This record gives sequence, C-alpha cells and structure tokens, in this order.
Amino acid sequence: MTAYTFFDVETPNRQNDRICSIGIERSDANGTIEYSDHFYVDPEEGFDAINMRVHHIAPAQVKGQSTFADLWQHELSSVVDGSVMVAHNASFDMGVLGKTLDFYDLQKPNMRFIDTYDIARHYLVLPDYKLPTICDHYGVELTHHHDAMADAHACEGIYWAMANEFGFDGYTGLPYIWADYDSCTHKASSCDQVMTDLYGITLGITADMVIRPEELAGLKSWMERNSQLRRTAFICDAYKLLEDVLADGVVTHEEHAKILNIARPFVLNEHNKPETIAMQELIGFLRGISCDKKVNIREAKALQMWMDELHVSEDNNFKAVRSTVSRVLEDGVIDETEEAELLKLFGRIVNPGMAAKKNIVSQDELTGIIFAGNRFVLTGNFSCGDKKVAEDFIKEHGGEIAKSVSSKVAYVVQGNEGCEAYAYGTYGGKIKKAMELQDAGKPIKIIQEDQLGM
Repeated sequence: MTAYTFFDVETPNRQNDRICSIGIERSDANGTIEYSDHFYVDPEEGFDAINMRVHHIAPAQVKGQSTFADLWQHELSSVVDGSVMVAHNASFDMGVLGKTLDFYDLQKPNMRFIDTYDIARHYLVLPDYKLPTICDHYGVELTHHHDAMADAHACEGIYWAMANEFGFDGYTGLPYIWADYDSCTHKASSCDQVMTDLYGITLGITADMVIRPEELAGLKSWMERNSQLRRTAFICDAYKLLEDVLADGVVTHEEHAKILNIARPFVLNEHNKPETIAMQELIGFLRGISCDKKVNIREAKALQMWMDELHVSEDNNFKAVRSTVSRVLEDGVIDETEEAELLKLFGRIVNPGMAAKKNIVSQDELTGIIFAGNRFVLTGNFSCGDKKVAEDFIKEHGGEIAKSVSSKVAYVVQGNEGCEAYAYGTYGGKIKKAMELQDAGKPIKIIQEDQLGM
C-alpha cells in the first residue's frame, strides 16, 4: 500500500539551496497520519531579510539546531523511505530538497513526487491556486501560512479533500521523479503554454466539425514538440489520451471533449496575462486549421467567431488575422488565392522565423545578410552551442549586438533549437516585437541561425 509524505520547507536566503525549517507528515494509503513533526534546521548559511519577512525565522532561532545532514541521516530519510512525497508547488520544495542533498553529498533516494498545485489546477476552477485559496475552498485549516508545519499539514488536508472529491484515490498518474527536477525544472508557465497550444490545436482541427486524417498530424506534431515534458503530471495524461485517439485515427465527440477538458484548466490559469494566453491559443488554433494545408469556409467562420469572443483588439497579430478573415469571408467563398493568403499569414504567426526562411527565393538572399553597421538581436537556443559563438561571429563581420528589439535593429536571429521558455511555443517576446515593427513598416528582418552562414 502506498504511503504519502507531505512536507514543506522554508529557506534562509534567495539561493534556495539550504533549509532552515521543515515540516513533515506521513500518512498511509487511507490518509491516517503515521508521523508528524517539525524541525528548525541550522542551514550553515546566512539569512536574507526578504526571506525572514516571509517566514519570520531569525538566525537566532536556528543557531545550535541540527544540520540538515544530521536530520536526514538520523531520522528524515527513514520517514520518507518507501513513500510518495507530496508538496504544494513541488517544483520549489523538491528543488530545494535536491540542492540541499547535493550540498551535503547525500544520496538522493529513489522517490516519486506529487504536486497538489498541479492537481488543483487540473480539477478546480478558482481565482488562483495558492495554498490559502485552496484551503478556503475546502475548509482546510491553515493556521499560519509559511510556517513549514502548518503548510505541510494543510497540503495533506487539501490532497485528501481532492482525492475524496474526484476519486483518484491517491494520485498516481505518473508522478514526478528526481530526473524531472534535475534536467527539466520547468516553470508552470511552460506547461500552461504547452496545454494552451493543445487546446487551440483541438479547436482548430475541429472547427469545421470534420476531422480528416491529415489534420491528426497537428496532434502528432504537438506530441513531438513537447516530448521532453511527457512525464510531467497532467501532460502525461494528455499524451496517453492522444495515443489512444491516434491509435484508430478517429476522434470521436467524446474524445474531442476529453482533450478540451484536460487542456482547458491550463488556459484558465493566473500565471500569464490574458493577451499572452489568447496569443498561445490563437497559435494553436491556426496550427489546427492549417495542418492539412487547407482552409475552408466553416473553419474561417469558426475562427472569426472565436476571435470576436476574445476581445483582444490591440494585438497586431489578432488585428491581421481578424481583418484578413473578415475580408475573405465577405463574398462567402474562399478561392485558391485567398486560401494561399490565409495559409501564409497563419504560417507567419505560428512560426515567423521559419515562415521568413520559406519565402527566400534565392541563394543570395540566404547568404546576403549585411553585417557591417547593422544591429542584431539574438533569441532562443543556438545549435552552434553558446549564444556567444553567434555573437562573436556577427561582431567579427562588422555587426553590433543589441539586447532588445527596437526600430534601430536590422535583424532578429532565432536560434535553431528554439527555447522552452518561449511564451508562444515557437517564439517569444523578441520575435513578436519584431513582427509588430514589420507591421508598422520598419525594415527589420527575422532570420534563423543557419541563415547567418556560420
């Protein structure tokens, strides 16, 4: 039977690699508490004022207390042994625990982790998913937020409250493992972007209520682009669902609803501005519509209706899509020229760097970058290695490097490897700013790394 260890840590400073307080509760598979304790810990490290303002722990309170190494070796390791660890916003607590174990050269146990923040965000619709908000929702006592013991006890309370309400009887849907924190400590916003993209793609491929086999390529492409996150809680559920959907090549109405339902909570999160979420969703929608290289009347009307409901009128990309779609729909027919225009526009918004590259018509354009006297902004991860390699290449050829995009910049260079932190999946704020300048008539160009000729 699975046991669960609920815990919370507080840190002495902004390095977040030591622990000054830890609260732990262990329960059996039925929620019966087997162990509960709190420890002040000597972090052997200085305190930052901002941390003390949050948790109200001063250096004098931990002076002379056991170090984490002593606590772990003599008590804590046996408490957590054989259990699934549970924390609220686990990426923080598990990250701190991992760094602290590394500092003391202690072996990381073979444990799995669950994040109650992720579970709540998946199942509940709340103003936010902070611990006090979820405790208020369920009537779980939280005596003093940022007290490690109080937070651990509250985490235990909301976990079993959600388990009882939604029937997952101890969430075991592919919990995190240490490797997820060592190699991919993703921000919640990254997962939000990925799932919002899936939501938009699903809307796009079903916009005309007909799902053709070639449109399923949009779902396959989503799985390929985000394979590094497939072990992440809830994204792994989406993978399993999509694998079942793609197995027979048919998306039933029930499957369609399940995909939207599993992605929708991530669209309704509090991490990003509404404009950013709308752009993420638009990009997914355009991917879904155009993945079969076709745009029909029903798809265009569905896109128009969706955009009218969002009221994001100030974004240039929304303006461009809305005005173009409205003009094309005026006569109720989409001819070949109009379809090509829509596909070109959709491609530019979905992946502006690749779209610009596809429009190159000659080898001279590929290698004819003018370096001397021009400013370059670099974005994303570069296949040449360190971004500095590309910067040095540009400087050697007479170019200048700028940190931000402005009308004085001639080229925005996107690394071939992209970036997990991109707000819009295939690009981020620098590319978007360059696109806005292009729309304003500025001669700024968006190019890919391999167009530099390195």
